[in-house]
This record gives sequence, C-alpha cells and structure tokens, in this order.
Amino acid sequence: PLPNTTVIVADPVGETGAARFLHEVLKSSGIDILVTLGRRGQLRGVVLLGPRRSGDAYFKNDLEFVESLADLAAVSLENAILFRQSIQMLEYSDRLLESIDSAVVAIDVGGRISSFNSAATKLLGVSDEYRGALMHVLPSEIGWALVLALSGGWHPREVEVTIDHAVRGVLHVILSTDVLHDDEKRISG
Repeated sequence: PLPNTTVIVADPVGETGAARFLHEVLKSSGIDILVTLGRRGQLRGVVLLGPRRSGDAYFKNDLEFVESLADLAAVSLENAILFRQSIQMLEYSDRLLESIDSAVVAIDVGGRISSFNSAATKLLGVSDEYRGALMHVLPSEIGWALVLALSGGWHPREVEVTIDHAVRGVLHVILSTDVLHDDEKRISG
C-alpha cells in the first residue's frame, strides 16, 4: 500500500536510475516539491510546488508544514468522495424505492418515519410532512407490526390485515416487515 502522504524534494544529486530520472524531470519542469495525497493506501491526488518566490530553499519546517497541509487535503478529498458516494447511494435507494409497486414505509429505531414511497402515499396517506414524524401517524395495524418487528417480537410475512382508511373505508392489505441492520449488525430500522 501507498503511504498516506509523501513529500519528495526534487534533487537528482545522490539519486540513481529511475529515481534520478524522475528528479531530473521534476527539476527541469520547474517543480521543487512533489507531495502525494494518499489515504488508506490509495493515491487521491498530487501537489506540485515550484521554487519559493523569495528564492530560498524549502527548509525542514516548511516541508513539515506542507506535509500537514497535504494530510488535511487528503482527508478532505476522501470526505468529499465518501459524501458523493453516499449521495449517489441515497439517490439510487430513492429510485429503487419508487420503482416498487407495493407501499413501503421505513422507520428508524426511535419509531420515526425515515422514508416511504409513492405507493405508501397513495395507500396510507403519508406525505413529506410525515418524514421524521413518529409512526403513530400510520394506521395502528401498520404501526404495531413495525414496533413488534423492531423489538424482535414478530416479523409478519404476507399477513392479511385490515386498515380503516379515512377516505376509502376498510381496506384489506397484505403486510410484511423486515428489520434493517447497520454495518455492525445493530438494528437500525
């Protein structure tokens, strides 16, 4: 694996072979310092520094400062990549959820509605204002099934229940629940 951050001072003197060639190419390109931005063994970027405006050499303190900045930049780059990936996963999950014809409602361990699809909106009357609301806004038959599933007491699969719908009257629906787990196998919803 690659080190997290590497600071290379372009100085062909004392180098041999490919390393000498690399240092010569850097120097001839006006590059005095090459800094790799690595995280978790992966190269995330490279910073190239030319000569200082003052003409002074880069001293040990300067190189330590550049290395500290490079470490922070590498963490920031990784965070940006992870954030973008999480956004992409959320968008994918939303598209997948919307493609399901059955009503789907997800709650967190605190009993708050975390997501639902358009079929749930049609069947249960939930809307965006219910996102984050406690599940008591759901029909009691659905709410109890979710509570029991979270507590490990009952995991209904294709059980017929009736819902007293405010507009459509009594509806017969098939109910199934499943428990969601996080990366550490803890119940998350």
